[in-house]
Amino acid sequence: MALTYPRLTESELSIEQIADKLQFSSASHFFQHFRQWTGLTPHKFRNQKVKENLPTANYTTTYL
Repeated sequence: MALTYPRLTESELSIEQIADKLQFSSASHFFQHFRQWTGLTPHKFRNQKVKENLPTANYTTTYL
């Protein structure tokens, strides 16, 4: 799993490409195992991590 997290959160690879690089027999096999390990689908995990890492908007602006 250690190799999976960065590929999901730090790359533009599709879930299918990640499954292939991790040598799963199929993307569905990867989905099943990932969900068992994390409780989330790879897509939900990726979306959750992307939202967590978005910078918070800073709307306070100082005008000179």
